[in-house]
Amino acid sequence: MHTAVQSIRSPGSTAAICVCMLLATSIIGGCSSVGPGFANHPIDCAVGFAWADCLPGTAGYRGPDPNGKVASEKVRAAIAECGQKRLAKEINGFKASAECSNPKIIAAWQEAQFPYMNLIFVLTAARVVGGENMDKGKITEAEYNLQLAELNSRITAEEQRRNLAKSNASAAQMQAAGSLVQGLGALQSAQVASRPMLSPIQTPQRRTINCNSIGLGGGITNTTCN
Repeated sequence: MHTAVQSIRSPGSTAAICVCMLLATSIIGGCSSVGPGFANHPIDCAVGFAWADCLPGTAGYRGPDPNGKVASEKVRAAIAECGQKRLAKEINGFKASAECSNPKIIAAWQEAQFPYMNLIFVLTAARVVGGENMDKGKITEAEYNLQLAELNSRITAEEQRRNLAKSNASAAQMQAAGSLVQGLGALQSAQVASRPMLSPIQTPQRRTINCNSIGLGGGITNTTCN
């Protein structure tokens, strides 16, 4: 049974590219073996960007379920179980079915350490509202599934937007950190030392222009400026 919940994925599909510098290598411990960047991706993982080598305790750590596969299976099982209870008349209606499965859906993604749990809360709340509207005959099950799919699409887009924002912030932080050793030749690797220094922004000088107008008669005016 495919629902909007099942297609939510934990982030980690976007890579922030960085160069392993000699100085940083001695401190951080080399390059990552799972993708571009330093070992354990300290900056990415600190801000919540998921990598397979994120260390426990960082915002990007996803535990044993980095891609949400286990969570998705738990979600499917919860929805199927509560759906069967509804069909067997053990629970009454679509709203009750959503309320039955929602706690297990939330728990599954919390266990997977999904970083945007507010998106899961939006989705689970919408499932309850949609279920109640179906019970009251305001919408059909087909309409419910169609709008739930649209909500899922919007949630996925929002997840990707947040991941990209984190990636951009991480790249900016890495660039700023690398610039700290510019001009300190004894402390930077040849690769970093070869990078051009940023030129200071030149403030344009203001020029004063004087204009004089002389009437030549007949409504004609001669204007000169210097």
